[in-house]
Amino acid sequence: MHILIINPNTNPLTTRRIAEVASSVAMPTTKIEAISAQSGIMAIENPKQSKIAAPIVVQLIVEQAEYYDVTIIAAFSDPGLFEARKITTKPVIGIAESAMLKAAEFGPKFSIITLGEKFRDLIRNHAEACGIGNSLANIRFLPWSVSEVGANQGQYLEAFRLECERAIEEDGAKAIIIGGGPLSGMADNIVDELSVPVLDGVACATQRAETIVIADN
Repeated sequence: MHILIINPNTNPLTTRRIAEVASSVAMPTTKIEAISAQSGIMAIENPKQSKIAAPIVVQLIVEQAEYYDVTIIAAFSDPGLFEARKITTKPVIGIAESAMLKAAEFGPKFSIITLGEKFRDLIRNHAEACGIGNSLANIRFLPWSVSEVGANQGQYLEAFRLECERAIEEDGAKAIIIGGGPLSGMADNIVDELSVPVLDGVACATQRAETIVIADN
């Protein structure tokens, strides 16, 4: 099968990181192709920028989706997801919805650790739209920008690990999502030190995409 992953920002480092994470969990027979938006935002930091990215993502899907079995939108605000589904018959999924649906399988409550406080309402509404609003215990925002953490994940790993521990203790979370395309890969680097699953949106979306394609065939 052939999966297209669209990075809605223009940062090639993020796109490479997304492709690496997707390839690490994909089946051997799955071909992954990750592309960046050709214009727009270097790093999506707030809902306004997500809205700017949405039509760019939709246009890429108009141009590309028919050549792939499924398309993944790899930003945690899932920009353009619902609009894209109206203009293509091919499956389109987002990393946020995929991670939240997976997290809800692990127990009654999950938490999200991400960046950008202004995304709180958008994420909460997205969980409601996915039918799992009651399972989302908390959205925890760390104080740095997407650009800062995306450029040097290693510097921030301990802070994310500690916030995961707080989510387990204070929220009763049975699973935790590290939310954001530029944060791809962080979950794998801290999960072994924690007592609950720590989920990566790109990994969840890749495995979900494979399941969708297999089910359709």
